[in-house]
Amino acid sequence: MTSYTQKVIISTYNDKKIAVEKMMDYQLIAADYDGTLLPFGKKDVSVATVSAILKSKEKSIKFVLSTGRPLKACKDFLGAINGNADAKIIQNGAEIYVGNEKIFEAKLTKEVADTVLMEGRKRKVTVVCWLNDSLYAEESDEKLNDYKKISGVEPVVVDDLSKINCEIPTKYLWYTNEFLAPVYAKEMQSLLKKKANVHTTRPPFVEFVSPLASKSIALKLVCEELGVPLKKTIAFGDGENDIGLLKCAGLSVAMGNACNKLKSIASCICPSCDEDGFAKYVERILDNEHNF
Repeated sequence: MTSYTQKVIISTYNDKKIAVEKMMDYQLIAADYDGTLLPFGKKDVSVATVSAILKSKEKSIKFVLSTGRPLKACKDFLGAINGNADAKIIQNGAEIYVGNEKIFEAKLTKEVADTVLMEGRKRKVTVVCWLNDSLYAEESDEKLNDYKKISGVEPVVVDDLSKINCEIPTKYLWYTNEFLAPVYAKEMQSLLKKKANVHTTRPPFVEFVSPLASKSIALKLVCEELGVPLKKTIAFGDGENDIGLLKCAGLSVAMGNACNKLKSIASCICPSCDEDGFAKYVERILDNEHNF
């Protein structure tokens, strides 16, 4: 396997500076999707991002997609990189694929699913859920139409989300606004305690998945399957749901547009997603450079 050695001397961006000396052979890149590879409001990743992924693959560096999206909502991106994802961490770790094989799945319990639905109705937020890669909602409104555009998946409107084929969803999502999302997330974390992982994603979303589902657990499982030590991985992210992912990677890179919590724990900060920060950073890794 080809490996790439990098010496980190000083990396600066947006007033964050680190002085570290590190020699590392990186074998795997794990990256979040929305806000990391794909700018918010855009449908397709940039040519530079696709090029950086394909170039890293040519150098025998594995690529892992790590996203809150379902698999169906990633099809355009996976097509753009010619299916060159060695593994896919889906629904914030609720589903994991190595190649085309699903090696892990964790669903919500009925108790948690019913509670999330009831509390969402009380707060009058737009509630959707994902089950078997399909999107469901109880009513069609402006927010649902917007979410359809973001996910690229046509929703199925039903009378009662708690009675979809007598099955339990993989994920629930509330679509509210950027001010209420963090408030509701804290309320639900307090209510559900350790019965679910609750995340804010993008500014207006609150997402609920099984407590067994997390990007950090998923990365560890993927590395075991692919035979890659965690210390030889690089992780990129922008949101609070990426904190675990970055904490367990060998090198953690927060996007310039990342939330402050993520920036505070990252090894480095690269330019924003809108500035092709991921592509620029990967190119520097491959060229044995590290300065911005």
